[in-house]
Amino acid sequence: MVVPSSPSDATTLAHTHGTRLVRLAHLLQAPDPEGAAADALASVLLAARRGDAHDQLLAAARVVGSYGQPPVRDDGRLEGWLDRAETAPYDVDLTVLSAATSRHLELQRRRRRTTRRRVAAAALVAAGLVGVAVAWPQGDPPASGWQVETAVGRFPHWGFPDDQNDRSSAPPTLPPAASLPASQRQAHDVRLFEVVLDGRAHNILLTTLSGVPADMLAIACTTVDTGTPAICIVTLPTRTALRDAPPSSLTDVLELPRRHRVARESVPSVLRAPTVDGLFGRTLTLDVTSARAHSMLVTYTDGSQLLGTRYHPGDWKVALFAAINTDVLPAQVAYLARDGSPLAERSFYTATP
Repeated sequence: MVVPSSPSDATTLAHTHGTRLVRLAHLLQAPDPEGAAADALASVLLAARRGDAHDQLLAAARVVGSYGQPPVRDDGRLEGWLDRAETAPYDVDLTVLSAATSRHLELQRRRRRTTRRRVAAAALVAAGLVGVAVAWPQGDPPASGWQVETAVGRFPHWGFPDDQNDRSSAPPTLPPAASLPASQRQAHDVRLFEVVLDGRAHNILLTTLSGVPADMLAIACTTVDTGTPAICIVTLPTRTALRDAPPSSLTDVLELPRRHRVARESVPSVLRAPTVDGLFGRTLTLDVTSARAHSMLVTYTDGSQLLGTRYHPGDWKVALFAAINTDVLPAQVAYLARDGSPLAERSFYTATP
């Protein structure tokens, strides 16, 4: 079944799933529960998702879950919250919700059209950035005050973190991460909750935990129950060995995209305070893609755009992108090939009407 996207369909979907989604948003303490539910319903309509009513509900719940404080992205946990939401004591005005869904649907359509135009411009810019990065010497990066104006925004402080092997990607948007001794950069069967870390750790961000300098690391991992490969994000005090990492240091688990897919099914991960206290006033967007993606253009709900920093170490078959911005959510993501041509595009959130 293909979900159409007319105003009557917005009303139908709102009456079918709206009550549970609004109650779910309340339970997850989303800042604007009705807006989160309307945005989720509009995303399902815009994507014209195939599947039964449960598939539609779960797809919408993923969007609502990403609005949670903190976000909830695991499907199993979301289904548990949906069960609780079914009997939660929150009254929902479905007429207002269906109208809001129609507004969000139109906003998402408008934003998609705008992004398609911007992606065409970004493709040219990304191709130019590839040439600049390849030509840049492999030694010291440019001076920290150097800035470049491009069609997709402003990129100060060009430079590459230690572990960013692929230097043909767009300029990074993250401050440099601290270096760890080699003996602390390896994980061998380190279990943190439901995952096992095994491989080299790669620096993503220098931050703080409870005021103490800390490193955010990306490490290959597998889930304990199913053995599914993933990329784990671990945050722990600087110079703490991975073998001594407490379970609480597990910050996020990013599943890999399916074979032959550019992007994974889940929305990009958005980290913010208080999950990582060094992110007060900022958001860190993380996404794992096929290695075919050489650039990731993120458009945020405030209209700003950033090209993510690309990590593709030799021990990974995928690429990790990271983009740090002010405290705003990503609205759309476009994945670009090495030559700047678009590979895929996805919409997630919209600005509040």
